[in-house]
Amino acid sequence: MFKTTWRGILAHKLRLFLATTAIVLGVSFVTGTLVIGDTINHTFDSLFQVINAKVDVEVRGASTGTVQGQAIHPPMPASVLSQVQNVSGVKEAFGSVSRSAVIVDRDGKAVINGGAPTFGLIWDPYADLSAATLRSGSAPSGADQVVIDAHTATTKNFKTGDKVTIVLPQQGPKTFTISGTTGFGDRDTIVGATISIFDAQSGPALLGAAGEFDTIELRAQPGVNADTLRASVNAALPKGVEAVTGQQVATEQSDAIKSNIGFLTTFLLVFALISVFVASFIILNTFSILVAQRTRELALLRCLGATRRQVMTSVLTEALITGIVASLLGIAVGMVIAIGLEALLGSIGLDLTGSTLQLSAGTIIVGLLVGTLVTVMASFLPARRATRVAPVEALRDSAPSIGTVSLGRILSGAGLLAGGIAMIVIGLFVISANQLAVTGAGALLTFVGVSVIAPMLVGPVVRVLGAPVTRFRGVPGKLATDNAQRQPRRTAATASALMIGVGLVSCFSVVTASLTDSVNKVIDRTVSADYILSPDNQGNGNALIPPDVATRLAADTKVGTVSPISGGTFHWGSDELFVQAVVPDTILRVADVSVQSGTPINQLGDGDVAISEDAAKNRALKIGDTVPMQFARPGVHQQRVSAVFARNPLLGDYLVTGSTWQSGNVEVFDILVLVKGAPGVAAEALRSSIKQDLSGFPNLKVENNAEYKATQAQNVNVALNFLTVLLVLAIIIALLGVVNTMALAIVERVRELGLVRALGMTRAQTRSMVRWETVLITVFGAILGCVVGIFFGISLVRAFASSGVDVLNVSVGRQIAYVIVAFFAGLLAAIWPARRASRVDVLQAITTE
Repeated sequence: MFKTTWRGILAHKLRLFLATTAIVLGVSFVTGTLVIGDTINHTFDSLFQVINAKVDVEVRGASTGTVQGQAIHPPMPASVLSQVQNVSGVKEAFGSVSRSAVIVDRDGKAVINGGAPTFGLIWDPYADLSAATLRSGSAPSGADQVVIDAHTATTKNFKTGDKVTIVLPQQGPKTFTISGTTGFGDRDTIVGATISIFDAQSGPALLGAAGEFDTIELRAQPGVNADTLRASVNAALPKGVEAVTGQQVATEQSDAIKSNIGFLTTFLLVFALISVFVASFIILNTFSILVAQRTRELALLRCLGATRRQVMTSVLTEALITGIVASLLGIAVGMVIAIGLEALLGSIGLDLTGSTLQLSAGTIIVGLLVGTLVTVMASFLPARRATRVAPVEALRDSAPSIGTVSLGRILSGAGLLAGGIAMIVIGLFVISANQLAVTGAGALLTFVGVSVIAPMLVGPVVRVLGAPVTRFRGVPGKLATDNAQRQPRRTAATASALMIGVGLVSCFSVVTASLTDSVNKVIDRTVSADYILSPDNQGNGNALIPPDVATRLAADTKVGTVSPISGGTFHWGSDELFVQAVVPDTILRVADVSVQSGTPINQLGDGDVAISEDAAKNRALKIGDTVPMQFARPGVHQQRVSAVFARNPLLGDYLVTGSTWQSGNVEVFDILVLVKGAPGVAAEALRSSIKQDLSGFPNLKVENNAEYKATQAQNVNVALNFLTVLLVLAIIIALLGVVNTMALAIVERVRELGLVRALGMTRAQTRSMVRWETVLITVFGAILGCVVGIFFGISLVRAFASSGVDVLNVSVGRQIAYVIVAFFAGLLAAIWPARRASRVDVLQAITTE
């Protein structure tokens, strides 16, 4: 029986080719994502081992909490350095500082590599303790010299002796002389970061850390191990300061970074699994068609004595072999995908240049299992139908039959659809834990449910879509419409693969359009400033607006009001929440804050906190209650609730004064600066004056309300485009399924094609018939996708209403555009099947049985 199965594969290898390609693409995305994930882990593990290789013990502030999973260690007084230097076993001790410092290139633009950080450090003079090694020049000496990373020097054409402008965290722009360039181990930078290193004496003050150190690195004397030194140092440290080994630091740093960016691989893996899910529809459809076309062949096997079990084993073995071959090819292609993902991550600042792609045994096993299991599972139902082929079928004509939709299928599809919708509602509106998993499972069930009941929609929808085709294309159009309805399950399965990709894109478009409109509404309703200053590097959290900017603007006679907004995270027990910091005296002049109860915002004191109506409801807070706020520096700030204000996404749920925020944090940046002109100053004159004030800050944008809204919309559209690109592979797989279905249908209809050609249909009309049938299938799939996507999108927008997304925009123009794109994709997918159909030999076709 195995020999028969193998010969069957060889006999139908062309028919299996496109289905195999679908699995190859799906497995390659999964494999590529796993490879890039392993590569990221290996890169950071090795990098932080190199950085901390010479550090035996590190002294740091005890953690005051976490930000996005990464522990916060506040700085310590500089006096701690002299305390640890006197501990027995310490050979060398160096106090270090790490803050933000933005390098400006020769064109006056900020050097920011996507979301990579912009580090400002101080030079460690101990060669056997420092991780940085000079690539050229010498160490910095004096307050006017700096060493920069070799990667920035190379890419921005800087060399030793050149002048460079660096925007410091507190002092703003300052010009330095480049004394040298540096690297870390064999790398010219730390995964895309820009690095400026100042001398040990003036560096802390330049970086806004005068009188304190972030960490102290220690080198042990010969014969003293790290654990012994750590214990000795801990005994000499003041309260709130701790000592840990360099190995522990390396592990923590690597784990923290991997945890923070781990969502990237998870995110990519989700889209990879979507592609595999789409490919499973292609496999299911392919084997269904193959089984239908091989009815006589399977019946003859039954006549020759093959049992139902042997027939099923034959079909499943065929699927198993196909899955294994496709999976092996997918793993090989996955390495190419990994190279592309590496370049994609590099474009957003995660530079893995120099890293070796890691293909582990686990990745190979996962790739094989995913591709093989999906293929076998997708072929199970067709294999089961194959066992029901009776021997008498060998005596009947094998012409294609007219498909029907059973009541059981309708009921099961409705049940899956109802279950999926229920899970989406529960995930979005009922539960607070595991929301993503429940919602994702609900979406999966919804897609499957729609796919199951889709055959009953084929007839009415295709008749409506086919009406203009029949009217304007005549007989070929009518035959195309009839053919698309002939096998509703086949048409639905083919269209469902396309529905998934289009549905997700449609969903994202609804969410992004609604988000954009909601942001615009907030700006129109709450912002009365003439101009909004924001950082020109939204992905980089440590290169925002130095507080010196507001000071400079306040001194400008053309500026009437300057109101900076800062903020970040704080901890309330184990909860990590967000707070905004404002200047009470100025905020109401540039923004509308509607207080529902309590004192006006302009009376907010350093011991107060104003909360939104949502925070008051969710936390059961009222005027006079206390909110314990733990910031980066030690100590809990007991803030009294002084006001409850109406929902305002611009200001979030918690408001404190700028001085409260500054007293509790290490690095204090502004997120936005709202500016209003002095009386009588024209808008353009104000803009010109502001730009002149900020000539040394190339990483800042000056925008009026309309421009700011356009920028926010552009940022949202970039995210939509990125998601769409990730779904392109799934859509390509779906279109391959369309090509595959049409190609197999032509094989099935050889005799029928011969007859219509014999009755006078031309080759051009034959191509037209196949072309319009393909278009009807793709447009049907796109419409299904848009309907499902709009439902998902509306659900998400309603779920995010409490976060400020309170405007619904179904983006009708984009939905129509997706259907139009599907129309042209159908024309493209029809090229090969239509050409093949038109070349059918008439005499041979009408004699085929």
